[in-house]
Amino acid sequence: MKLSLRTLSLSATLTILSAVGISQAPASAVLASTPVTSVNLLVNGSFEDTTLAGTSQAQLTSGWATYSQINGWSATPNGKIEVQRGVAGTPYAGSNLIELDSHNYDKSKFSANNPLGLYQDVATVAGQSYTLSFAYSARPNIAAAENIFDILVGDIGNVGNIFKTTISDGAGGANTAWSIFTTTFTANNALSRIQFNYKGNLDTYGAYIDDVKLVTSATAVPEPSTMAGMVVVGLGLVSLKKRNTSKKLLAS
Repeated sequence: MKLSLRTLSLSATLTILSAVGISQAPASAVLASTPVTSVNLLVNGSFEDTTLAGTSQAQLTSGWATYSQINGWSATPNGKIEVQRGVAGTPYAGSNLIELDSHNYDKSKFSANNPLGLYQDVATVAGQSYTLSFAYSARPNIAAAENIFDILVGDIGNVGNIFKTTISDGAGGANTAWSIFTTTFTANNALSRIQFNYKGNLDTYGAYIDDVKLVTSATAVPEPSTMAGMVVVGLGLVSLKKRNTSKKLLAS
């Protein structure tokens, strides 16, 4: 009977020692890292917000309008930003989308060095990694040559020095057919520019974008109450270990 008690006590002690070891481990080893919900660092990424002062997109029930600026975004020099709602194709998110080949511009003023497009400057941290994503679609019933654009990331004075690529979505079908583009980059300045440049024929038709997002991730630090709970559990396990050790000695 004594051998049985010793065996049981030893088993319980080993189990408790294992638990105590866990309780005394650093919080980072005990608690899994809790990801923080990603927040879009871009303003008006889905183009649903109020645009020019006094003009709400809620007033645009169906149709399109062009602006030199909308909330968060600016047109490239001599260009316009075209916001569409219910014109040709279904948006990816919300009610609005952007057609990169806008209206109400003088195409003679555009070239490779002065492209038609839109951009947003966002505060970043040099050395920090960011993920950029957006939805894009060919404009319905428009040829492939119309649905080409560049996405650029970089410094204000040198946009594209971090990242640049050309996207061609082919000819448009009967409705929008959205794809998602995603890339991760490392910022090298306190302010980064996200820019879209239209590269198709300048005839006011072609290339849609929507739901533009820029996010970074971090690890949440455990709340003080959580840490306190870990300490209490650890102390409780140590106390239990001592009690079982006493029982083991008595049984001997």
